[in-house]
Formats: sequence, structure tokens, C-alpha cells
Amino acid sequence: MENAVSGSVDFNFTDEIKDLISTKEFEEDIYNSFVDKCYVINNKAPKPYWAFSMTIGRLIRISRTTEVLLLDKYDPNAHSIECFVNQNVVHIPTEYIDEIEWN
Repeated sequence: MENAVSGSVDFNFTDEIKDLISTKEFEEDIYNSFVDKCYVINNKAPKPYWAFSMTIGRLIRISRTTEVLLLDKYDPNAHSIECFVNQNVVHIPTEYIDEIEWN
């Protein structure tokens, strides 16, 4: 048992992180994240709203005001849009999605 090791391993990523966050691309990504639109389930959706999850292959419950991440470009005239909600990929009718400001 003399060679047994316990505890955590110390990783130092300081230099790698410093190199990453000092790039122009990182700065632009941060800025863009503050001006992106947010999308939420609106009050037109049934309460509760159930959608089929393509991730787990069953229905999931989605509450109103839940934020959704669009996987396609937002088109309010489309019938539905593919979204990422609560770690699930689902199709949601666009009439149930509101576009809001990031804050």
C-alpha cells in the first residue's frame, strides 16, 4: 500500500484560460451573448404544456415562462421550431414562443 494515492489531483489551467480569454473571438462572443434574444414559452401554451422529447423518447412537461434555446432560426410564421428545453430536444409551435430581450 505504499504506492496508494488518495485525494484530488491538482490541475492548473491558469495559463490556458488566460490564453483563451485574451482573444478577440472570446471578447466578441461575450458581447454577443449579452445582445442575443431570449425565447420563452408564453401564456398561449396549454397549462401544463406537454411536448415529445426526441432526446429521451417520451413526453415531458414544460412550464410557461420556461426559457427555450432555439436550434433553428426564429421564424414566427413557421408552424413549429426545434428547441432545446430542459436538456431535451423538442418541437414547439411558434405560437407558444415569445421573443424577449436578453435582460
